[in-house]
Amino acid sequence: MKGKIREIIGDGYERCINIIFNTSECNDFWFYFLDEREYAENGEENSRFIVGQDIDIEIKVVFVNRYTVVSESEVLGISQPIKNSSHSKITAQVMKIIDSWSTVCDIGLKEDVLVEFEAKIGSIEVGQKICFTGELKIAFEEN
Repeated sequence: MKGKIREIIGDGYERCINIIFNTSECNDFWFYFLDEREYAENGEENSRFIVGQDIDIEIKVVFVNRYTVVSESEVLGISQPIKNSSHSKITAQVMKIIDSWSTVCDIGLKEDVLVEFEAKIGSIEVGQKICFTGELKIAFEEN
């Protein structure tokens, strides 16, 4: 998914990054990622990623501990109640079951995303809508 970096908060190798998307489906979200190439404290310049840079990312959701099956009428989407944090409350539709630990879901963005659970998932079925909390995480497309 293509976007533009709006802000980066660094803490060692861990980063929290705010990305603006140029779609009508979403505006901007905070994402977590590890930058194993460069150590940086908050406020330090990062040589790999800079504010204003156009990027192409792959999105997934990690650290999901539990979920609730919700009504078909629930609207897909993401809310981030903690300022400058990738922590997210997500309502999703299950598109594919990968294994006992992961699914592919529509979370209301342009592309479906991988959702990784911390515990084995129970009786989720393709087509069901679920609600859960987790962290939005990204991987950058290497060019």
